[in-house]
Amino acid sequence: MDIDMQKLQILLQTIECGSLTKAAERTNYTQPGVTRIIQEMERDWGVSLLERDRSGIRVTSNGRDLLPSIQRTYLECAALKTRIDRLNNLTTGLLRIGCFASAAIHWLPNILKRYQADFPGVDFEVTIENYQNLEQMVLKGDLDGSFLPLPPLQRMDSIHLGSDQFYVVLPEGHPLSAYEKVPTALLQDYPFFMLKSGVNTEVERYFEENDLHVKTQYTLWDDFITMAMVEKGIGIAMMSGTILKRTPFHLVIREPEVPLARELGFVLRSRETCSVAMKRFLEYLPYGLESSP
Repeated sequence: MDIDMQKLQILLQTIECGSLTKAAERTNYTQPGVTRIIQEMERDWGVSLLERDRSGIRVTSNGRDLLPSIQRTYLECAALKTRIDRLNNLTTGLLRIGCFASAAIHWLPNILKRYQADFPGVDFEVTIENYQNLEQMVLKGDLDGSFLPLPPLQRMDSIHLGSDQFYVVLPEGHPLSAYEKVPTALLQDYPFFMLKSGVNTEVERYFEENDLHVKTQYTLWDDFITMAMVEKGIGIAMMSGTILKRTPFHLVIREPEVPLARELGFVLRSRETCSVAMKRFLEYLPYGLESSP
């Protein structure tokens, strides 16, 4: 049985007015139109709701029994319609966005600043996790979308945002800082910090592909802790150029002789079926590529 909000309103107005004619005036229908709609409801529901007598319209016993439910349903439908209108007009809403550290620091602030200026009623939940967990959360629907290296392991929609070069990160005065481009083989000669952001990071794959056996003495999960350790001369690292744009540490940054880069983007289950708030968010992704003050 379909519940039509407009029909419920007409029925309730008719009961309140006690007159088909007055209900028609209030609802901008003709009197025959109101009569037809109520007859359709009685036929569809299989119950008699109203009856006529000399004094006008009276509610039947079935109608009186259903009236509280009809009133409650109408109010719930009205509240639902208001909520839907607010979501479609972006006066309210929630976006759950996944990020890894460098995207959260370098891209997300510009995007959120622009988006919130235009749609202040939309709230954000930002989750910082490793790549694999973020991808799984998008796949399961726990996140509306996430910044991730491309391509994603699972089949999902993605928007390419740009390339991210990796650099050798050294403390000031380190022997390798004498090179404009660090010979890859020399990376094996010094204690190395490995930054973990998944089972196989880009740097780990890079070492495997170039048959390098570095002295991975330290494994960390945080970019800034890694930079702090390198600054103190404890070891060296290879890190994303995106995160290095925001470093507060005194470091020497050099290109590796054999370059390493990754493609970055934004991943979601479906651009077609995502919310209106997410569709608008995708339009603001280019703002993340602007230089932050």
